[in-house]
Amino acid sequence: MAEQRGEAGFTLVETLVAFTLLAIVLVVVYRGFGQGVATEARATHQIEALARAEAILAAASTQAAPAPFERRTNGWQESLEVSPARTPGMLRLDAEVVSGSTGTVQLTTLVPAP
Repeated sequence: MAEQRGEAGFTLVETLVAFTLLAIVLVVVYRGFGQGVATEARATHQIEALARAEAILAAASTQAAPAPFERRTNGWQESLEVSPARTPGMLRLDAEVVSGSTGTVQLTTLVPAP
């Protein structure tokens, strides 16, 4: 009987092509995952900045005569500006929270003047 030579397995070229394609796909997936993690971190930081600005306005609006201020705490720069509003008998409160990684969040509200 004549021995037949069968093709079992993959050639070296086929294996190299498969590994190359796998490496390309893994790089794309890894970059996408990395961008997702970075976006989530920025969003969390932005939410914290918004919460800080809301807290500034909430505290100032409960005061009889809100006073302007500026402070720096743990990498955050927070400020409150108080000015007369266009509406008579109202004060305009401008809260600003600045962070190096998220930029600036500004919120404004009106409260009755004392």
